[in-house]
Amino acid sequence: MKTFLAVLTVACLFCDLDAQAVDKIGTAFGMNLGDSFDPASAVRNAGEIDGLPRYAVSVTNCPECSTNFNYLVQATPAGKKIFSISAFQIVTNMDTAEKAQDALMEQLQAKYGPADAPQKIDKSSDGFTDLTIIKSITQGDRSIKITAQALFTMVSLEVTYADDSLKNLAGRELLREEIKGSGKIEGAFGKKLGDVFDISTATNTATTVSGATMYEFAPTEAIRSFREYYVLITPKTKKIHTIIAMRMMDQAAAAKNEQSLLMSIFAEKYGPPAAADKNAIMQDNRGIMVNVSDDDKPTVSVYFMDTELSNQAKAEKEETPVVTMANYTQIVNGMSYQQVKDIVGTEGKEMSSSELAGFITISYSWQNSDGSNMLLIFQNDKLVTKSQFGLP
Repeated sequence: MKTFLAVLTVACLFCDLDAQAVDKIGTAFGMNLGDSFDPASAVRNAGEIDGLPRYAVSVTNCPECSTNFNYLVQATPAGKKIFSISAFQIVTNMDTAEKAQDALMEQLQAKYGPADAPQKIDKSSDGFTDLTIIKSITQGDRSIKITAQALFTMVSLEVTYADDSLKNLAGRELLREEIKGSGKIEGAFGKKLGDVFDISTATNTATTVSGATMYEFAPTEAIRSFREYYVLITPKTKKIHTIIAMRMMDQAAAAKNEQSLLMSIFAEKYGPPAAADKNAIMQDNRGIMVNVSDDDKPTVSVYFMDTELSNQAKAEKEETPVVTMANYTQIVNGMSYQQVKDIVGTEGKEMSSSELAGFITISYSWQNSDGSNMLLIFQNDKLVTKSQFGLP
């Protein structure tokens, strides 16, 4: 009951809205969107959202503000203009949070106009609770959002006043600082196109749809909220032909906005987008591309690429032998066909098959593009004869 009363105290922040005669979203908890903010005045740093710092503050000029709430602001990195003001509190349960959410929205709609369609995002599964309910009012670039969220065993209520135009400016200012290159496309995230990549330094691997290996690396020049970084390399010479940064987002609109922000900064630094694709920039054989996947949780992917080296990677892949002398020497009589496949990595081509006196004899061939090959003969799935010609 104590927690619920504290929530109602915040609802009373809006009890005198009509008396304040404020009908434009802008003032909240004694602060104004767009005002200058001095980070040195913050009580503490309260983490980051999308790479942008969030500051806990003590409120002034707000006699109705409850001490049961934490008050938070975000400001643009360069100009220090406030683009987000929030009040946050932990509550006892989701029912309490939703009742307070409804009470707040009733107060706010009376002053600021009709609410947007509510959003319910339920990502709970297998005993894991992750439920978010958002109710909001939007006026152009400005909005008020009330979020009730249950995550694991914690339930919270947050009221946020935001200016999207200033938030986008903050994103541009941050990206402008984080994206180091300019002029000529050479690389990104601490890697350079054309450099030799030491695969022993990779932190993980993944595979593309076409079967190419992606090597994950720890970036020395990361960009906001991107958590995965990969390179694609030429198979033989190990030269970097593509550098990739990826991040997953909750909503398509946010992903598209991130794509737009990234392209605006890349255009500033590397020149205008290609005529055929607004999300790509080309400089001779090198380019930058920003893609958004068509998923429930879309992924934003940034690519720095060298088309000449990509073509070289394809050529080197074609030259990569199917079977080698190293494979051949590992293969010994008595092995099964499956054991041989595990060593070579590919199926052989069946050349002949016969059955006589209870013996099933099958011969298989593995051939490289240069004509070198290996021939194996199995009887009842046991290798009995092997031969090779010109294996590398």
